[in-house]
Amino acid sequence: MKMNTSLERFFALKIYSVSELNFIIKKTIEDEDKLLNVIVKGEISDCKYHEPSGHLYFTLKDESSRIRCVLFRRNNLLKLKPETGMKVIVQGSIQVYQQRSEVQLVVSEIQPEGLGVQYLMFLQIKEKLQKEGLFDESRKKKLPEFPNCIGVVTSPQGAVFHDIIKVTKRRFPKIDIILYPAHVQGEYAEDELCKGIEVFNRIKGIDIIIIARGGGSNEELLVFNSERLARTIASSRIPIISAVGHETDYTIADFVADVRAPTPSAAAELAVPDKEKFMQEIDMIEKRIIKAWKTKINFEMKRLENILSCKYFKMPSKIYEEKIQNLDDLYSRLVLSAKRYIEEKNNRLDSKIDMLNALSPSRIIERGYTIVTKNGKIIRSVDEIEINDFLILKFKDGFASVRVENTNKENTNKEKEKEDERERK
Repeated sequence: MKMNTSLERFFALKIYSVSELNFIIKKTIEDEDKLLNVIVKGEISDCKYHEPSGHLYFTLKDESSRIRCVLFRRNNLLKLKPETGMKVIVQGSIQVYQQRSEVQLVVSEIQPEGLGVQYLMFLQIKEKLQKEGLFDESRKKKLPEFPNCIGVVTSPQGAVFHDIIKVTKRRFPKIDIILYPAHVQGEYAEDELCKGIEVFNRIKGIDIIIIARGGGSNEELLVFNSERLARTIASSRIPIISAVGHETDYTIADFVADVRAPTPSAAAELAVPDKEKFMQEIDMIEKRIIKAWKTKINFEMKRLENILSCKYFKMPSKIYEEKIQNLDDLYSRLVLSAKRYIEEKNNRLDSKIDMLNALSPSRIIERGYTIVTKNGKIIRSVDEIEINDFLILKFKDGFASVRVENTNKENTNKEKEKEDERERK
């Protein structure tokens, strides 16, 4: 009985395929919030680059454990080349490779462990601001196409500000540039950089702010990873271009700024239009307009020439003469049509009159017939008169009065035939 109960319980369980089970494991692990963004330190081993795809596969280990890691090509923007034996700090999320049900760490950031606390602070601030949406593209402001004045927050020493002026004046000489001098490293840098942005936001007429400095070590760029500076940049009503360090340097200021430029010179190129290119476009537009107007003018000139060569334009009286002739022709056709119409109606009238005359009693009388009336009423049958009635006889040339002495109703043809037959018998 116990065996049967165990079997019943066994067969009552849901049976999964291997793929279904791996999917459940994958979903369970990847839905865990604590595993979506983790920072791990360890030593790299079994480091291999996959040549066709450019992805990097390695194992991160410590004294007692290890985990498989993958750094996809799209995230592989690193200053260092990871190698076996290197001690590093990585940031990423735990995922499951479903085909083999293999847990792996998908790496998004990797730095040598020697950076220590600074890099950990960078990752923590970055993660915090990213969750708040300060890096979202939807909140970033567009740069104006034709700015009138640019505010630059940087050190007055060094080549940065001079490079910005040089590039800006070359591209668009009439633009105004205002400098807010600030330290770009050291204890005063954070206050001065934030204040520069705030001051420019209070000045009317500033269209773009560039916050810039030249290249340097991670320690020298540390102020641009400041949470306070990041929030000051995010709260600016004026679009901000961040141009910090070299092209491979990324700071939190770059992530939160409206536009990131790889160098200060590139920031100047992004901020102002190229006058020469702009003038070339204007010249092209001007040429297209001139060409279009020339085509239009030539077309209208040809129309004018056609009008001037027309006989009516040379001899306008011909228009009047032709119209008069047309009017005379229409009048003649109207008169002829009216005559035909009247003649047709007259002919039809004569025909009706002839028909009426043919049926007229006077015509009948003229053929030798008379009309008999009694008390003004026409007599149509002998049955309508009696002996001694006075009748009026109308002839074609007068009247006569008579008194009836006798009446005799004529028989029909059949009656006559019967009488004739009786007579013959």
